[in-house]
Amino acid sequence: IEKHTKKWLKDNGIVFEKIIFESGNYDAPISLFSSKYKTRYYYAKKYKIRYFVEDNLRNAEKLSHICEYVFLVDHPYNQTENALPYNVIRVSNWQEISEWIKNMN
Repeated sequence: IEKHTKKWLKDNGIVFEKIIFESGNYDAPISLFSSKYKTRYYYAKKYKIRYFVEDNLRNAEKLSHICEYVFLVDHPYNQTENALPYNVIRVSNWQEISEWIKNMN
């Protein structure tokens, strides 16, 4: 997925300083010392990630406290009747994410 994502970003003219792909499982036991530092939350906070793309509703809500904007890719499994945090933006596809980012800058 890393290779395809980087290619898509390049092909669509989206410039980025750094892109990080989470390694390991954030549900891994704490006893696995290295795994607790490789979560999306850790990286988002450490690198002050401005935009984050997520498809998991719970993760998007948690990341909304760390990132400036979280793009929640719409799927049947991430629907909710509750209002999303103001900085979680539901999107349909990468093109929509690209348009949001262009309009924000």
